[in-house]
This record gives sequence, structure tokens and C-alpha cells, in this order.
Amino acid sequence: MMAAGRKVKHAGGGSSVTRRTYGLAIASLVVSLAGIFVPYAPLVGIILGFVALSRIKEAPLRYEGRGLAKAGIAIGFVVIGLKVLFFLIYLVLALFLLSLPFFFIFSMS
Repeated sequence: MMAAGRKVKHAGGGSSVTRRTYGLAIASLVVSLAGIFVPYAPLVGIILGFVALSRIKEAPLRYEGRGLAKAGIAIGFVVIGLKVLFFLIYLVLALFLLSLPFFFIFSMS
């Protein structure tokens, strides 16, 4: 399966070069988005994004996809932040409910 690419002409009028979107950049974005449902996926998406950025930097005339890799990294961090926030909210609510007297919980109805 070949990735779609686009031809880029050089300023000097030389031959055109086909740049392909780097697969790890796409994978970074997809895995980070899947991290909403899969526990460790955002961390894997962040790692894939940084690897993709370094490989694209090594061969900028051959690969593109810096934006996809950066989006995968950003979404990965946002998903991890949201998961931590929801866990803290859950923890605070659980501790609050456990601090209530036992009879008060059943007398609310």
C-alpha cells in the first residue's frame, strides 16, 4: 500500500520530488485519538509523534506530515490530561461520599 504523495518543484528548476506523508505521523494521530477509549494509547501516540518528527526532520525533501505528528502529540497530551482530570474528580467524589455518615446515604431517598 503506497501513501499518497505530491510532487514538489525546486526553485532552481530541477526535477520534481514526490514527498510522501510519513506513516508514523498518521499513526500518531490515529493512536492518540484512540486513546480516548484505550488506556495506554495516548502515550504510544506521543512517542510515535516524536519519532515521526525526528524522521521527517532527517529527510524533509522525502517526507511530509509534520502537522499530523504535532497534532498526534498535542491530542495525546490533551487526552492524558483529561484522563487525569476525570480520575481526580472521581477520587474527590468518592472520598466525599465515603466521608458522609452511613445512615445519611440511605436516608436521602
